[in-house]
Amino acid sequence: MARSLQSNRGMETDRTETPERKILEAMEAAEPSQATAVLSGLTAELHARGVNGVNLTGMWNSFKRLLHRRGYFVTTPAQLAASLEEIAIVGEGFDLFDLARTLAHYDAARMECRGLADHRVLPELKRFAPACACRSAKKEI
Repeated sequence: MARSLQSNRGMETDRTETPERKILEAMEAAEPSQATAVLSGLTAELHARGVNGVNLTGMWNSFKRLLHRRGYFVTTPAQLAASLEEIAIVGEGFDLFDLARTLAHYDAARMECRGLADHRVLPELKRFAPACACRSAKKEI
């Protein structure tokens, strides 16, 4: 009987394991590379189908907690800006830079695909955002 309860519990977990939950769990476990991979897939889905599956405010709060756990200061806006500058200086290949870039790209893609290219939910990460494919696709038309 215990075995059937375990298998039922596993099935319930599988059904509720959303991409957003995977990203949050990866950030909470200090695994930014895993969070980056899942978020990259969601960004591609956003570009392809216009599906918005992420609460960026929740992602932002989780990202700041991850920065704090990794030794960055994030309490005040000035501290956060300085920490993000340090991460930007280290650059591509640094797991926190890659995650910041992926969060910024998702934010840019979501807003640009909605026709709000100049707006961001996460303006603090704007410097990390690569050019959005939505803009280049519109120019080609």
